[in-house]
Amino acid sequence: MEGDVLTAEQLFYGMMLPSGNDAAYALAEYFGKQLQDRKQNVVISFNHNSKFSNSTIKYFLKEMN
Repeated sequence: MEGDVLTAEQLFYGMMLPSGNDAAYALAEYFGKQLQDRKQNVVISFNHNSKFSNSTIKYFLKEMN
């Protein structure tokens, strides 16, 4: 639920559930921000038609690929 505080380990276990997309999204959002903060001067072009409107999620996906 919104406002809950979970550990990364709890989210990894949550990702193993069939309905674990929210856990994966939360991890991507958090780690995307961490990656983006470490590489502030890097410019990355994103597909504007992407279903992910959050730029930290896009950054995470780009780095994962």
